[in-house]
Amino acid sequence: MADRIPNRMAEEVPAVPPVSNGGSLRDVLGLRDFRLFWSGEAISLVGDQFYLIALPWLVLTLAGGGFALGAALALAAIPRAVLILVGGAVTDRMSPRSVMILSNATRLSVVSVLAVVVGTGAVTMWMVYLLSFLFGVGDAFYYPAQMAIVPSLVRRLHLKVANSLVMGTSMIASFVGPVLAGITIATFMGSGSDLAGIAYALAIDAASFLASIATLVAMHHRDTREPDGEGIMSSLRQGFCYIGRDRTLVSLALIVMVINLLLVGPLIVGIPILSKERLSGASSYGIVMTAFGGGALLGILLAGGLPRPRGNLGIRLLALVSLMGVSLSLLTVLGSTAPVALACLVIGVSNGYCNVMLVTWLQTRTAEAMMGRVMAMVMFASVGISPISMQVAGVLLSWQPALTFTAMGGALCAFALVMSMVPEVRRLGFEIGADRAMPRAAEAS
Repeated sequence: MADRIPNRMAEEVPAVPPVSNGGSLRDVLGLRDFRLFWSGEAISLVGDQFYLIALPWLVLTLAGGGFALGAALALAAIPRAVLILVGGAVTDRMSPRSVMILSNATRLSVVSVLAVVVGTGAVTMWMVYLLSFLFGVGDAFYYPAQMAIVPSLVRRLHLKVANSLVMGTSMIASFVGPVLAGITIATFMGSGSDLAGIAYALAIDAASFLASIATLVAMHHRDTREPDGEGIMSSLRQGFCYIGRDRTLVSLALIVMVINLLLVGPLIVGIPILSKERLSGASSYGIVMTAFGGGALLGILLAGGLPRPRGNLGIRLLALVSLMGVSLSLLTVLGSTAPVALACLVIGVSNGYCNVMLVTWLQTRTAEAMMGRVMAMVMFASVGISPISMQVAGVLLSWQPALTFTAMGGALCAFALVMSMVPEVRRLGFEIGADRAMPRAAEAS
């Protein structure tokens, strides 16, 4: 099966002048197509926060219970996790830009319908469930394409800065968007209708999808690949074969999976419980999670701004994984808000830096014809494992709350130690990835 993997460049990008190692923010934003992509993403990411705030508020207004809210969120999460691999295969067959446009059009339609039925008062819970499911389907195709398009828009030396900019913008949107959404909903709810503010928030999200579609259509970048005629299942088998025969890619996928398994649950489930039982309640929870989010943003910016590391990238990343494990373990003994926030700040910085460097390495290493499938599989290792992590953390917290952070943090350190002995990880470096990656039109010109 491996010898059937197509060996062709996916897309062409305009030639750009040589830049110093790693490039700069100015270099990246000087690329017209990337600038259009990034500006559309920034608008869409803020709009997504309006949806993420409006949907739970809508469910609580209509049904008023945790079961209904959990069902609505699960109906979006399930297709997102199940179909994300299919989204990667479709991305490689159609090209990332085409898939992004179609996915945005799908989610635009879903959110627009929801805004109309909410605004007219015709909304019912079955509509919310159905539209949440369809929104999750659109997400499953969008996110692999979003990650796969960046390498076709910038030179290899720009990738680290480009990824840092995209991920940093996402973090900033997660800070700014919920505040704007909350103000919008509260303002228009005060006009007399309980649903008016929610409808306006959904309409704003729909407008953000329009903006993203417009920027993608305006790009000079055009899709040049042609479908190979093989079915989706065959494409998926090729993707598994491509990763399976490369022990380094398998090792990195395992690292991503275990980090999410041991880190997501303690943060999402454990921090609220810790804040309520040992700290100062909701105020402490807000401070601690803000510290984590701010740390993640700082780590992303450091990854983009610092020189690209030479030598053994794998050991450096595993050292940061160990630092996350130690910081997580310390939450067991820390008894006040400030040190807990500091520990979460360290976890956030390490996590943000690792995310940028891992994605950049993968984009550098992966053949362009396989980019969508590899990105989808890595995202599946993250998205698919997160619910399991939260469930495991919930069980441990109900059984031995005092030891949960220590156990999962210690397991993270032990895992990093074991992976540091894997030869492929010990040899991991950007120069290795550069040797394995397919040439780009921008660099060949």
